[in-house]
Amino acid sequence: MKYVLMAAGRGTRLQPFTNDMPKCLVQLTPSETIIERCIRLVKKYDPKGEIIVIGGFEYDKLRDVVGDTCRCVRNPFFKVTNSIASIWMARDMIGRDDHLVTFNADVVFDEEIARRICRPPQRTAVLYDSTITENGDYNVQIHNDRVVIMGKELKTYSGEYVGITRIHRRDMGRVFDEMNHMVLNDMYDQWFESTLVRLILHRMMEIGGDDIAGCRWSEIDDIGNVFKVRAIIQEESDTLRFKNAA
Repeated sequence: MKYVLMAAGRGTRLQPFTNDMPKCLVQLTPSETIIERCIRLVKKYDPKGEIIVIGGFEYDKLRDVVGDTCRCVRNPFFKVTNSIASIWMARDMIGRDDHLVTFNADVVFDEEIARRICRPPQRTAVLYDSTITENGDYNVQIHNDRVVIMGKELKTYSGEYVGITRIHRRDMGRVFDEMNHMVLNDMYDQWFESTLVRLILHRMMEIGGDDIAGCRWSEIDDIGNVFKVRAIIQEESDTLRFKNAA
């Protein structure tokens, strides 16, 4: 399996912490950043998986942190593009023959989510949280276990999108063909998820919804999210100490 971490943006809502570094380099603990935690969990549950990090803003700092733990791609046009362009720039490295998991690199998730996403997928699906049906950021409407629509402007929805998508290898050709069409037709300012939305609306592909209700996760959008994430990490540390003591 391959894992793509999208980390090209500036993270303006976390300024001044992110004035001179990507948001994914915010320290969660004295020894670990957001992206280092994500890489560690993927390697823990899929040691043979290939991780690709796509950077942009302060790319060299990001590359220095991740080191040789994964492959890196630079999006030099991050100021005028969005995540669809970042993945498009890494398309040859990603290929079309393996299962693919895409992440927003500012999402922090617990070990249960890590276990789930590192299993080979049975279908293409987005992760969503059905406990969030108000004030969600980017949301998902589900019917009969399939995504009907995704977006920021939905008035009613089944849950908030977690920022993680699992693409089965049998669907990689369709997804990448649509992505290529969009980028070459000047839609490079779209989210990568817009590729999935277009495939759904054009009835070209069915996409499932995997509910992670009960798991712990947060997108780091503001300072308040940092405290939420620290609670996730503290709970994991307490659980580990309890197991070791037993």
